[in-house]
Amino acid sequence: MKLSPIHHKLAIGLIVALFWMWPVQSRALEKMPVHPRKTVSQSPSGVIPLREVPLRATEALEFLQSLKRYELPDPQIEAIEKALSEATAQIGQQLAETNSMLRNQPTSFALQAGQEHWRQLQLKISGWLKETTQWAAQLRGALHRLDDLSRTWTRTLTFSRAANAPGPVVRQIESALASIEAAQRVLKPQYDASLDLQTRIAEGKVRCDNTIAQIAEAQRRAVSGILTRGLPIWDPGLWTPAGDMLVRARETAGERWADISQYVRDPKNGMPFHLCLFLALLILFNSARRRVRLRAIEGADFPPAAIVFERPYSSALLIPMAIGASVAFSTAPPTVKELFPVLAVVPILRLVDPVVDSRLVRCFGVLGGLFALDTILELFGVAGSVERIIILLEIIGGIVVLGKLDIVLAELHPRSKGTVDVRFGALHIILTLYQVGLAIGLPATLFGYFPLAWFLTSDVLAGCFFALALYAIVRVVDGVVALLLGSWPLQSLQIVLRFQEIFERRIHRALVWAAILSWVIHSLDFVGLLQPSIGLGRAIFAAKLQIGSISISVENVLAFIATVVVAYLLSIFIRFVLKEELYPRLGVEPGLSHAISSLLHYTILGLGFVLGVAALGLSLTQVSILAGAFGVGIGFGLQSVVNNFVSGLILLFERPIHVGDSIEAGDLLGEVRRIGIRASTVRTTQGADIIVPNAQLITERVTNWTLGDRLRRIDLPVGLNYGADPRKVIELLEAVARGQPNVLRNPEPKCLLIGYGDSSINFQLRAWTDQFDKWQLISSDLASAVYDAVIEAGLQFPFPQREVRLLRDADAVSASEAKRDSP
Repeated sequence: MKLSPIHHKLAIGLIVALFWMWPVQSRALEKMPVHPRKTVSQSPSGVIPLREVPLRATEALEFLQSLKRYELPDPQIEAIEKALSEATAQIGQQLAETNSMLRNQPTSFALQAGQEHWRQLQLKISGWLKETTQWAAQLRGALHRLDDLSRTWTRTLTFSRAANAPGPVVRQIESALASIEAAQRVLKPQYDASLDLQTRIAEGKVRCDNTIAQIAEAQRRAVSGILTRGLPIWDPGLWTPAGDMLVRARETAGERWADISQYVRDPKNGMPFHLCLFLALLILFNSARRRVRLRAIEGADFPPAAIVFERPYSSALLIPMAIGASVAFSTAPPTVKELFPVLAVVPILRLVDPVVDSRLVRCFGVLGGLFALDTILELFGVAGSVERIIILLEIIGGIVVLGKLDIVLAELHPRSKGTVDVRFGALHIILTLYQVGLAIGLPATLFGYFPLAWFLTSDVLAGCFFALALYAIVRVVDGVVALLLGSWPLQSLQIVLRFQEIFERRIHRALVWAAILSWVIHSLDFVGLLQPSIGLGRAIFAAKLQIGSISISVENVLAFIATVVVAYLLSIFIRFVLKEELYPRLGVEPGLSHAISSLLHYTILGLGFVLGVAALGLSLTQVSILAGAFGVGIGFGLQSVVNNFVSGLILLFERPIHVGDSIEAGDLLGEVRRIGIRASTVRTTQGADIIVPNAQLITERVTNWTLGDRLRRIDLPVGLNYGADPRKVIELLEAVARGQPNVLRNPEPKCLLIGYGDSSINFQLRAWTDQFDKWQLISSDLASAVYDAVIEAGLQFPFPQREVRLLRDADAVSASEAKRDSP
């Protein structure tokens, strides 16, 4: 058998390798001790075979190298440990403040602010606990792996010594085992430290949970004890000695001052951020005020919303105070959160003063003062008879001011016969409910139902102030929007120049709805109905409809509707931007722009529908099966609809007809205004909009007058008497056509002699114009000019002539006899 060259080379290489390895193997065998009675065929279970020791030692070394990152504390864990020490001190201080607050009959706002503050702290600590738990789990996993390796290599070492393994192998096993033990000594303290840190974080979380539970219990007691009756206002036991009242007020003032001092000293409470935000807004609003005044001197118009810039300090103060008083976004102490609304009363009144009636401003001022008084009353812990007298005065003042406010609004918004202003009607209902609430609180205060009176009074005053604050914030944001839309980058956009007022109205409407939603949420939260409302909403959303293997919930249905609506609104906005901004800049033809916008519209709607189906909880497989099942049955009944749909796609892709083209199909003549997915709209010269199915535009013969260009030939028939010279007539008519301003020189006008009629020589004047939309008017002007030229040249337009012969009776008889006798 003859070997190929490749096999020949392989054989030579194998022989060389055997000869090279033979001496080494021989020397190794000579050095190995001989045990005639004891041979090891295989390693026991849990022991590394000796021949695999080098490989397994290398793997163990690589694993130990990967554990180097655990030798030093993780920087993130160190940061958590450092922050935990600060948070522990903060928890202790805030826990004392919260306990003091709970003992002094806190307001609903104070309870809500404290609860939200503890929830934020709880959320932060929960994040720390999660990170430390992950870190401890990694260390625990590494230690477990090291323990397994230590046991395995220990058994291997014992086995190798018993088997009299070669010295290098034993030393390699001992080295691997020593490295494993060293790694264990390093990682064990790290693991213990992580467990200790995890325990301390868990303790902090438990304290947060307990405090939140205490606040929730205080809220529950406040709501459940609202109808508890105490001493009437005239009872002598209600009157607290002045000395005790002053001592309590002094203690409470000290606690409040400690909160304020902490807000000033500790940057984490947000004071530097609030101050920087105020300075930045102040600079911005001062610059805006100078710009508005300069535009006013130049006589240019500026949006009415920019009037807020005439109060730059108030506008700049309102935004930081609103953020500082926010329960969700502020880290300030509870006292500072409650003081911010009191301090914001003056800026709010200054902002609403230029835009509302002075009588309303006075009413707003009184309501703001009553709200500030009620807040300060609760901050300083005024109790007893003094508190009831102040609440009684607040109730009386609130009833009077709300009644006056309702009267002024009725005068400013009079009702017409048969019409009702919805906004005024809703406001009138709210004011009436507030007055009823205060009216209920009046006897409640007198007869000892003070919790009910305090609840109603605080709710009414807080609701009025919050609505007023939201109104002022909306005014400021409107001014900022007007400033941004009037700035240089946005003013370079044609869409902003043309539709700035529309943008301002739409944004203002969105802000108003957001303010209404915020007011409703605040009102529900103040009366303790927010969480029950959220729970009820979640229960409704979680309701499911089970149909076989398909499960659909109310939440999924709403998600589907929301997804489709968002896709539709997004499509409208994108097409609007393309139409008003991009297409004019690029010079896109109307037909092409309509085709692009239509395809983009249907693509976005299709994607929105697919995403909506995914949000509905249905898989695309189920949808495809349902579509196939329905497609067979529906296809027969909707053949024409499908035909029109496919024809619409052909019109959009092939574009034989564009939007704006003048077409003629049968007896229909007009301009294409819209090409839809099922039908197109054609506007006739009489002003009627004709809905034409797309299939008719594809299958039938359609004349498109403007497909290639917008030229139109005018054919004007002219008949002159037989005495006219045809050549001179042709020259005359062509000269008249050339003299018309809307007739093109190229192609040049032509006049043709087309035949001889009964009474005239018939000519046809043909002229071209590039103003397709006005061709009928141009034809009329040309006909008038031809008439003037013909009359001026002495020619005549003949009248139809008929020759009629009248015969007498005798002549008629003889004529008929002669005709009868003729052969």
